[in-house]
Amino acid sequence: AMEAYQLGRFTDRIQAFDTFIDSLAFDTESMTQVGTKPVYDQFGFEYKYWSGWDRIGRWTKDPQGRQAWEGRGADFYSTYTTLSNAGAEQVVANNYDSSNSTVFRSIVNGGGLNMNRWTANSTPGNPGSPADSRYDELRGTVEYTDNTGKKGGTEFNVYEVWGRSELENSIREDYIDYTYAWKSKWKPIYDQRIQQTFKLVTLDTPLYAKLPVEQTTTKQVPKVTFENVTVWETRPITASETVLKTVVTTDTAAARAFGEANTSIGGMTVTVNAGGTVSLSGKVQAATTLSLRADDTLRVRSQATTDHDNNPATAAVPITSSLVGETIVLSAGQLLDVDDTGQISAVQDATSAALASVLLDSDRDIRLGGVTSADATTTVTVSADRNLDLSASVTAGTVVLKSGQGPSKAGGITADADTRITATTAGITVTAGDVGGDIRMTNATLTTSSVGQTITLT
Repeated sequence: AMEAYQLGRFTDRIQAFDTFIDSLAFDTESMTQVGTKPVYDQFGFEYKYWSGWDRIGRWTKDPQGRQAWEGRGADFYSTYTTLSNAGAEQVVANNYDSSNSTVFRSIVNGGGLNMNRWTANSTPGNPGSPADSRYDELRGTVEYTDNTGKKGGTEFNVYEVWGRSELENSIREDYIDYTYAWKSKWKPIYDQRIQQTFKLVTLDTPLYAKLPVEQTTTKQVPKVTFENVTVWETRPITASETVLKTVVTTDTAAARAFGEANTSIGGMTVTVNAGGTVSLSGKVQAATTLSLRADDTLRVRSQATTDHDNNPATAAVPITSSLVGETIVLSAGQLLDVDDTGQISAVQDATSAALASVLLDSDRDIRLGGVTSADATTTVTVSADRNLDLSASVTAGTVVLKSGQGPSKAGGITADADTRITATTAGITVTAGDVGGDIRMTNATLTTSSVGQTITLT
């Protein structure tokens, strides 16, 4: 409840009685800072800390008893640590264990240190000389050195005594007093005094005069209110409009200039572009380029059937749906589906300098069946952005089969036992997606006819 009224101050919490907190949280209309007053050099807090270790003295003693002391005279009391005979530190409370620590006794007596005993009965104070040489904690070290292997060398011990003091320090800070204008919410004030109601009743008085009879009645009177009202009227709207209609007419024409007999669509160049689905059932032939594009599905599948043996008892077989051209391009946005009744043939035009080629491309998947054939100079390329399913016979100079060519780089290739891929001049290349995709061929046949040709699967 208090955080909304901090107004940028460093204080995060207010400690006060519950009535004050409730008034601040629920009865405050506004709280505005109107002034500040700095108060300087106020006590903040105090703390204790240890000084750094100060080396008091260094004492050496060799086996011949020669000894030397380097340091300054000092008195110590309230010692907490000393050295055992083995040279390890041990804790001794407020006195020196001179009877058990010969090493420390050697340092004190041999080095000339005056180690006064300080107990609870002694007068508190600092017996040190000079006055600032008191240490609240001592630490000693012993180092053995053997130089007998050197010329003129000896073995000796080096004793060092270190001390440190416990110090105090206080921190003073500058404070700021804040003044706020606190406006409370409006509250209703109730009068708790006793309220009394009285009824006046007079005595009956006989009336002898003629008085009119009066009565108060309530009557509804109509009131007229004038308003602006918009009156709507429906009227027909007429305009000139051009409507396009398809009219089918027939005419007598000469023989076809392009295409063989029984050709459904024929021409020098045949191009079909559709925003939806394209389904072909028949024979489409182009002298040069045959281009078919569907944004959804492009399907080559025969719908017509024939009774091949003129026997009504036998089942009818479908008529092959054929695509013939020098350069054949089939492209689909979703699915390119060539049924087992489909036949794709690339035929080199003797009058054209360009080489025949076949390109089957889909932005997603391809299902290739039927028969695709071309001569030894032709390259057949089948490229799917996703998956490629094979159940076809493909014969050409060079055959390239690819899947996973889309942005995701994921797509696999599968082939069944009806798959027969033959390269007559160059080789066969089978490539799956770089990121994800498998090549699975079940009893499929891949054949190269010339020496030095390769079959590459990646």
